[in-house]
Amino acid sequence: MKGKKKLLSVLLAAALVGQMGVVVGMGEETAPSCSHERPANKVCQDGVHFIAAGEGGLLQGAVGTNYYYPKAGNIVNCAGSASNIIIFETLPDAKDDKAITIIDFNENCTIYIPKGVTSTDLIDGTNIDEIEDIAQLEPVDEDARKLSIGGKCEVIVKDNNSGAYLGEKIEPKNLPGNLAVSTPKEENGKVKVSLQNAAGAQDSYVYNWEVKKNGEIVPVTEKTDTIELFIEEGKYEYNCTVIDGAGRKAAAAKPFVKEIGCAYKPTFADNIKATVSKADNTNIDWTTSVPFELAADDTATYVFTFSDAATYAGEYCDTTDGVYHGYTTVWAKNGDLPIGVSLENNQLTVKAGEVVTGEQQVKLTVSVGKVDSEGFKTSITKNDVVFTIIKAEPEKIDPPENPDPENPDPENPGGTPTDPDPSKPSTGENPGETTDPKPEEKPEEQ
Repeated sequence: MKGKKKLLSVLLAAALVGQMGVVVGMGEETAPSCSHERPANKVCQDGVHFIAAGEGGLLQGAVGTNYYYPKAGNIVNCAGSASNIIIFETLPDAKDDKAITIIDFNENCTIYIPKGVTSTDLIDGTNIDEIEDIAQLEPVDEDARKLSIGGKCEVIVKDNNSGAYLGEKIEPKNLPGNLAVSTPKEENGKVKVSLQNAAGAQDSYVYNWEVKKNGEIVPVTEKTDTIELFIEEGKYEYNCTVIDGAGRKAAAAKPFVKEIGCAYKPTFADNIKATVSKADNTNIDWTTSVPFELAADDTATYVFTFSDAATYAGEYCDTTDGVYHGYTTVWAKNGDLPIGVSLENNQLTVKAGEVVTGEQQVKLTVSVGKVDSEGFKTSITKNDVVFTIIKAEPEKIDPPENPDPENPDPENPGGTPTDPDPSKPSTGENPGETTDPKPEEKPEEQ
């Protein structure tokens, strides 16, 4: 009678709770959408309940799928049409007055026991395999039907009429190895996961997908192993948590990431550069902050190619648009260019021999835009890009200095005029000599 009294007291307590499938147990704990106690790290959701109770308590489910985790002395109520799965992840010491009782056991009930553990179905202590027709047996004792699991756990099983004799053998299923979920992958425009060591029928698995778009969770309705691939522009992360037929939960080790389109946008660099690549593998760099200097006698032609005028950053990019993220850079004149400077096909040519002496400013405009079927999707322009050229002055040659200030013409000592008076005819004998008569010589005095 001990078993009857215990069962009646627990069932009375359950009746007082109401008709909502709430469980009375030790250490009651709140969970989403229900208030029964549950095992650690398991959360009830979407009609799936994980149910536990303190030693001696009642485990009773609700509509949907109920996973029970009984301890010694617990009573599990499998009444109703819900799917009821009794899970022994480890075997409790549960014999005699601490045996576990399952009431209203029916075709919707399944028992899982640890991998490698065996179970014996007993009727009045007799192995059911030795009974020819158990359907003809009459229940003589409420505790007559018993499972002996692993030699340490006894489970008394009663049918939905509280009888001890059920029409067939009760065969608990062994749990396979640890449940594992593959990393989601793309297949034919969809995202899919696969399982390893899943227990139970495939249609009993629960797939909980979590999809994030640019870091924000988006609603998902699919509950199978496959989900439709999002096609709108954005960065998507797909992850999946699975509950198998034995109530075991596992998630993919990492999400599948899919980037659709590119949201990177350009920003102009502070210091824009143009470069000439020389035959000796050295470069001439001309930046907007450092002038390009030319010697006075330089007659070379320099063809400069512009380096990246913009840098790119954003929330996501699928990298299919290349390093420039689908943007095109266009250079143009901003007013007239200096003599000797020309711009064509985004290249700046400087003909040094034609450049005017002094400082010259090369004023340009640069635009960075992305073109799609509707035209420019994004475009930015910088109008004040200024490169500077400085061409040196030609060197001046000064005449040699005269060391004798009293003789301004060292090549004509004595001051013989080099510029004769044009009004007087020249004798033609010596430069600068005229036809003026010589002064009369006076005779010397005796």
